[in-house]
Amino acid sequence: MFIMSLNQQHHSLNSLSSREKVGMRGSSNPLSLTPSPQPSPSGRGGLVFIDKIANNQKGITLIGALFIIVVMALLGTGLLQLTTTSQQSIGQELTSVKAYFAAQSALQWGMYQATFAAATGTHTISFNQQGLINTRAITTLSANNLGGLTYYQINADGRYGGSGDREYSRRQLLLHYRL
Repeated sequence: MFIMSLNQQHHSLNSLSSREKVGMRGSSNPLSLTPSPQPSPSGRGGLVFIDKIANNQKGITLIGALFIIVVMALLGTGLLQLTTTSQQSIGQELTSVKAYFAAQSALQWGMYQATFAAATGTHTISFNQQGLINTRAITTLSANNLGGLTYYQINADGRYGGSGDREYSRRQLLLHYRL
């Protein structure tokens, strides 16, 4: 029955001119779902249901755009903080390595002094080479004789920068050996 009624409507629509079909449904296909350009009974035109949905969704794009902007701003802030922290960490490691190698050089200098010059006491070494400017080492040499053997103790204190500087680093090394 239903198929017959559709066929009957189709035959009755075929009897209309193409202009009447377009004015009636917006398409030459009688089963088309496109909205009619004819005024609706409410006088608003088009399908009333679709108009209500469109009116209820005003501003949803603005909310979505604001959400995306906030998320992107948070990601940008997090990446900036991560980059800043990483840069500070690398800078601190570099100054720490400079202080360590200054102390290592002071130990070697102290061993040379103890072995060949038999020197004791406190000595300060300042490094003026490129990359080591503002680096110094303080070496303290002491000797003890026990049973005819000489034992040396060398304290090396390597420093980069001043104690109030942001990039201050200090490394201390201790060496015991005998001749």
